[in-house]
Amino acid sequence: YVEPFKYNGSEQGVKIGVLGALEDLQLTYSADSKLKATNAGNYVVKIIGVDSENYNLIGTLEFAWEISKIDPVFNKPTNLEAYYGDTLANVKLNSNSGFAWEDESLSVGDVGENKQFNATFTPDNTTNYNVLQIMLSVTVKPKDITITPSSDLYKVYDGTVSYPKITYIYDISAVIN
Repeated sequence: YVEPFKYNGSEQGVKIGVLGALEDLQLTYSADSKLKATNAGNYVVKIIGVDSENYNLIGTLEFAWEISKIDPVFNKPTNLEAYYGDTLANVKLNSNSGFAWEDESLSVGDVGENKQFNATFTPDNTTNYNVLQIMLSVTVKPKDITITPSSDLYKVYDGTVSYPKITYIYDISAVIN
């Protein structure tokens, strides 16, 4: 067993040799063997039997090794804002940034600062970098509501004191949605 290499953008690999009395033995590898690689992944080296004047090795020896993915370096989105009644779908993340909300239908909740929500960061290169689950902070602001009476509900002062009945009609869905 060999501890996995970590992806670093450069070619890495294993060195296999023979020590001791067999040092002059030339090893033969199968065509699908990988002694070196650059990308993260699992690799196998297959040493096949050698039949020479001095040695007669029969069989195949397999040796597995790995280059593991690493966590990407990224900048978290900041200054994310929403309004009371919004869902995370209303909180736009730059679509080119690799960030997405885990559940964009989730309500941002009550007014407040630093509300934490789950997001996923997917790097451009998922072959060599891990996809990460992270928390992003959102500030929820109060929603402005404008109440405007219907145009037929007005009273012109004619010199007499009266108390007209005024009914305000507003759409509650604007507050909730």
